[in-house]
Amino acid sequence: LWIDSFHMQTPYVGPTNPVEQKTALANFQSPQTSPASNTQSHANRVEIKDSVLLVNGIPFMPRIIEHNGESLAYLHQLGFNTVALKHFPTHQQLEDAYRLDIKLIVPPNLNAELSPTASTKPILNWNLGQHQRESTLETLQAASELIEALPAELARPTVVTAAHQFKQVSRYADLVILNWQPLHSSLTLEQSSNQITQAMNELRRGTPYWISIATQISPVLLQQQYSMIQSQSARQPSQPTSFQGQTTINYDQLAMVTHRSLAMGARGIHFQSFSRLDRTDKETILRIRVLERLNRELQLIEPWVAGGTSTGVVNSPLEHHTVYMTKTGRTRLVWLFNRNDHEQIVTRPNDDELISFDVPGVPLTYLPYHVNYSAIHRIRTNRGSNNRIAVTPTAPYSLVVMTADPLVRDYIQRRIYLNRQRILQLTYDILQLELSRVQYLRTFESSTAVSLTDTFNQATAAHRSSRNFVATNQWDVAYQYLTGAENSLRKIRFQAWQALNQYDHNLVSNPLSLHTSTFVQSAWTTLGLQQSTWSPNLLLGSSMEDLNQMQRGGWKHHRDPNHSVKSLVEITSHNPREGNRCLRIQAWHNPNLAASSLLSAPVWISSPSVAVQAGDVLRIHGWVNIPAPLKHQGDGLVIYDSITGTVLADRFHHTAGWQSFTLYRVADSDGEVTVSFALMGLGAVNIDNISIQKQISNRKPSTPPNPQNTFRQTTATP
Repeated sequence: LWIDSFHMQTPYVGPTNPVEQKTALANFQSPQTSPASNTQSHANRVEIKDSVLLVNGIPFMPRIIEHNGESLAYLHQLGFNTVALKHFPTHQQLEDAYRLDIKLIVPPNLNAELSPTASTKPILNWNLGQHQRESTLETLQAASELIEALPAELARPTVVTAAHQFKQVSRYADLVILNWQPLHSSLTLEQSSNQITQAMNELRRGTPYWISIATQISPVLLQQQYSMIQSQSARQPSQPTSFQGQTTINYDQLAMVTHRSLAMGARGIHFQSFSRLDRTDKETILRIRVLERLNRELQLIEPWVAGGTSTGVVNSPLEHHTVYMTKTGRTRLVWLFNRNDHEQIVTRPNDDELISFDVPGVPLTYLPYHVNYSAIHRIRTNRGSNNRIAVTPTAPYSLVVMTADPLVRDYIQRRIYLNRQRILQLTYDILQLELSRVQYLRTFESSTAVSLTDTFNQATAAHRSSRNFVATNQWDVAYQYLTGAENSLRKIRFQAWQALNQYDHNLVSNPLSLHTSTFVQSAWTTLGLQQSTWSPNLLLGSSMEDLNQMQRGGWKHHRDPNHSVKSLVEITSHNPREGNRCLRIQAWHNPNLAASSLLSAPVWISSPSVAVQAGDVLRIHGWVNIPAPLKHQGDGLVIYDSITGTVLADRFHHTAGWQSFTLYRVADSDGEVTVSFALMGLGAVNIDNISIQKQISNRKPSTPPNPQNTFRQTTATP
C-alpha cells in the first residue's frame, strides 16, 4: 500500500451547536504543518461569538504573560501566544509580533490617533485597565465609547480587569479578566473556587472571561517573611540570619490552579509576572522552566478551552476529589482534582489508589481515555457503562477525554508526540531545581516519625535514573521515573507540613508557615514568639464592654451604602467570653431587594490605631464565636491588619464556642496599625478581648494608658 501527499482534516471541537460552521471550524494543526493556515496566520479578524473568542474564524485560547521588558521572541520561545503590554507598542514591537505571529493586548493610545507606521494586525485586544479599582465606571464607559468610534481596521474586543462590580464592568468591556490568588491563603481551594465561580456568575450573561493568576509569591508575603526572620534572628543568635526567599510558585501548585481556572470556564489564562523572565538567577530559571512546561501541556486541551462549554462541578460521592467537565459537540473533557483543606499551601502526595466515579449525560458510544503529557491510555470499562471512569491519579489533577471520534484521539496523540520530549526534559530540569530547594526540610526529621532523608533519597534516585531514558527517548520509562520522583517530592513537603503543625495550627498566624521554603524558619520563630515577653495591650476599648467608650476610643463601624445586605453592630450581654458584654456583628438579606453578592463586605469594623516603628513585632490576638455556620461565598468573617491587608487575612466560618486567633506581624515602616473585622457572610458573629501587643525584651516598659473605645458609622470600602 502506497500513500502520497496525504492530508488529514482535524475534527471540530468548538461550541456544542455551531451556528456558522465556516467561521467556527477549529484548526487543530500547528501553523507549521498547515499550509492553508500559514496564508491566514497574519490576518487578524478578531470577534466574539457565543462567548467564544475567534481569530480569523478559529477559536483562540490566549496564554498571556505580562511584559516586563523581555523580547517578544524570547517570550514566544517559552510558549506564550499573547503578551500583555503596559504601554502602546513601539514600531519594532509591532513588527516583531507580526513576524512571530504573536498577539498583543495593549492599552489604547487614546491621546493620539492610533496611526503607527507598523501594522496593527498583531493587536488582539484593547486593554481598558490593568485593574478596575484604578478606574471608575465613568472612565471605562468613556474609553469604550472612544474605541467604538475607531476605524474598522482597528476594531478589537475590549478587555478589563475587574475586582468588584462585575456586572457593571462587563457592560463596557467585551472580555473580563478575573484576578484569582488562591495560594498561600487561609481559604481552602474549594472555598476560593466558590468565590471565583460567584464572580463569573455576576458577569453580564455571555461575557467571556480570562483568569489572572500569579507565578510568584506575593511581595507582601515575602516582605513579612524577610522581616520576621531578621527580627527573630536578632533575639536568637544561634539561628541563621541569612534569608534567600523563594519567589517562584512550584509547578504542582501553579499547574493545579491553572487547570482549575480552565475547568471552571475561563477561555484563557493571564500569567502575572513581577520581574523579567530573561534573568539568569535560579529562581527565574525555575520559573521559565515551569511556564514553558505548562504552556506546552496546555496546547493539548486548547480546543476544549477555546470552544467548549464548561458544565461546572460534576456531582460525585468522592470525598477527597472534585470533578469538573467541559463538553463540545463530540467530546467531553473531565478534570479530577485533589480536594484537601491544605492544598493552597502544600499538595497531598498520591497513594496509587484507583478512583472511580460516574459522569452523567455521556453517550454510550463515547470511550474514555486517560491523558497525560506522555501518552493517551484507553480506560477499560464494562460493556454498556462507558460513563464510569476509573483512574489512578499521578498528579494533583488528572485529565480524561471521552469521545467516539477517532480523529479527536489522533489529534491528542499528535500533540503529545510534538511536545513529549521537550516536556520530559523540562520536567527533569524542574525536579533538579526543586529537589535542591527542599533539602533543608530534612531538619524536621527530629520532630516527625517519618524519615525525610529516605524520601529525599528515593526522589533523587528516581530523578537520576530517568536521565538516561530521557536522553534516549524512552519516554514511557522516563515518565514513570519522573512521576515517581515528583510524588516523592510531594511527600517531603507534606511530611514537613505535618511536622510544622505541632508548632502552630493557625495557617496565617506566622507568615513563614504559608510556603514550604520557610517551614523550618516558621518552626523556630513560632517557638520564639510564643515564649517572648509582650507589652500590655496597646488597643483602646478592646474589652467590648461599653459602646460609648468604644466610640470615643476610636473603634469605627463601616457600611457599604451600595450593598443590599442589611447589618447590625451592637454590644450584647449574651454569652460574652469575659466580662459582661461582647461585640456582635450581624448581616442578613433585605427581603425587599434582590440578593446581593458577598464578594465585597457589606459591613466591617476597624480598631483604633496603634503607633508603631519600623521593625516592631506585633501580636494581634482576640476571640471569635460563630455559633451557626455563616452563609458565604468563601470568605466568612475576615480578620486582617493594615500592614498586610487581606493578603494574609484570617477567616472564620463556624466555631465550636469561643475560638482564639493570633496574627504575628512586623511593621515595615513608621506609622500606625489597625485591625479590621469584615463580615462577608450572612449570620452573626461575636468578638471579644481584642489586643495588639509589641514584642519586648525581658525588661517590661511602663503600662501605657488604656482608655475605652469608639464607634461612628462610615461608608469607606475595605
